[in-house]
Amino acid sequence: KSYYLAQIRVALGGRAAEQIVFNEISSGASGDLQSVTRIVRQMITRLGMSSKLGPMVFGEQQEQVFLGKNLGHERNYGERVAELIDKEMHDIVSEAYADTLRILREHLDALKSMANALMEVETINSVQVKNLVEYGTLDAPQTEADTAETEFTHIAMWSAANLAAIITANFKFRLIFPFFNQGFFSQGIPSSLMR
Repeated sequence: KSYYLAQIRVALGGRAAEQIVFNEISSGASGDLQSVTRIVRQMITRLGMSSKLGPMVFGEQQEQVFLGKNLGHERNYGERVAELIDKEMHDIVSEAYADTLRILREHLDALKSMANALMEVETINSVQVKNLVEYGTLDAPQTEADTAETEFTHIAMWSAANLAAIITANFKFRLIFPFFNQGFFSQGIPSSLMR
């Protein structure tokens, strides 16, 4: 049940953010609202997750198994139960929406950081979302150990690149001047690399 309730809150996030930031509701969240309605209805009528109606299935699903098609939904309950289902759906969605608004208001800086980041890079991954919430940037700040490791990596890469350049230059030089085996390019380079 907690998984579905979390999915509902996630789906309501866009609409809640519009209300908080723009104080306006657009049609952008209509697909999310359809998902929310479908999830809540399934929780109550198909999965027995209603505290008020209990662990029951309401409505018979008619499917044609051979064709894999859903032919419809037969209502096997009365008006009173239909009203209870509607009220339970409304209560669950209202509570989730209020909770989503509260969470976004508490983390408004992170919401704004995310919006700015998405305008820059279009998509962000879960690590970047975590960094935006914790640090306000896409990347985590570097620690002293990270800085030292980064500097060492740059030095090692620079040394390897320079060594490769010296060896390459030495090789080319020796191809052009095969009689020149000793000299500037051979100094300081191990003899095993000179062959």
